[in-house]
Amino acid sequence: MGRDIRDLQSRDQSGDAESGAPTVVGLEAEECGDVFSALTSETARSLLAELHRRPATQSELAERVDTSLQNANYHLERLVDAGIVEVVDQLYSQKGIEMSVYGPVGGPFVLIAGGDHNSNAVRRALDVHGVDETPAAGD
Repeated sequence: MGRDIRDLQSRDQSGDAESGAPTVVGLEAEECGDVFSALTSETARSLLAELHRRPATQSELAERVDTSLQNANYHLERLVDAGIVEVVDQLYSQKGIEMSVYGPVGGPFVLIAGGDHNSNAVRRALDVHGVDETPAAGD
C-alpha cells in the first residue's frame, strides 16, 4: 500500500528518491526528438523543474505551476513517454483515492548540442568531477 498524501507534503526540497547520475543526451541521439518535443512547452519545462525540486502528484504539480489538471496530465504523459519523468510512488488521498507521484528519472538531465564527440567530452568531465556511471543516451 502507498503512503498517505501527508507523507508527500512533509518531504524536504530534495525529495527522498535515490539520486542518480546525470543523463547526457546529445542532439544526434535517437531519443532526443522525443525529449525536445516533450520540452517545447513552457508548462512541461516548469513541471520538470518542479519535479527536480520535489516529487509530486498531478494535482499538486498543477497547483505549483498554475495550470489546469488536464494540462498537467497532458504534459506529464509526454514527459513520461520521453523517458525523463516516471511514477516514483503511489499515495492515497484522505478520501482513499490512489494517486501517482511523479519524479524525474535519475539525476540531473543534460542536453547538449553537437555530436558524439561532445557528448563523450561532457561525460568525461562529469566523471572527473566525481559523477559515476553517466548513462549514455543515444550511444
